[in-house]
Amino acid sequence: MEAISDIRREFYYREILAMDGGTPIHNILVQNTSQTIRGKIQRKGCQTFTENVRLELEAEGYYVYPDVMLVCNESEWKQNLSLKSAELIVEVLSDSTLQDDKGQKLASYLKIPSLSYYLLVSQKETRVEVYEKIEKGWKFNLYESAKEEIPLGLLGFSLSVEELYKGISFES
Repeated sequence: MEAISDIRREFYYREILAMDGGTPIHNILVQNTSQTIRGKIQRKGCQTFTENVRLELEAEGYYVYPDVMLVCNESEWKQNLSLKSAELIVEVLSDSTLQDDKGQKLASYLKIPSLSYYLLVSQKETRVEVYEKIEKGWKFNLYESAKEEIPLGLLGFSLSVEELYKGISFES
């Protein structure tokens, strides 16, 4: 059904959830983030994917479409309809996905062995929440200034908050 459908659906234990369309700001944030990451990639075999590539979180149980993923397992992304690993996942927050992105998805994403970073990007204000894998768990950092750099040392680069929000301004 997924292979021939124009509608994205997430699958959570026999429950099929149609995905809403995004806002223009959501789309700009996804594009900016993907392009910025793509420009920073140093490792061979890494690729960025956006919104239409499925990630399997639990076999035959939980499938999602992250807004942006960095995947560095070339054999996996060249051969599979559903990816099973990612080094970086980014979700752009919206009213309809906020609870899930900070709840069930967060809990499931942080169990992915290959994942080093999970970023939550607000489309209502300059705000990026970052979960970074550390030796014994995860560390949380918050970035709210366009002048800040988000260090992604495990991936060998950093992201400028200003680059992520390029072309977007918020009312005071």
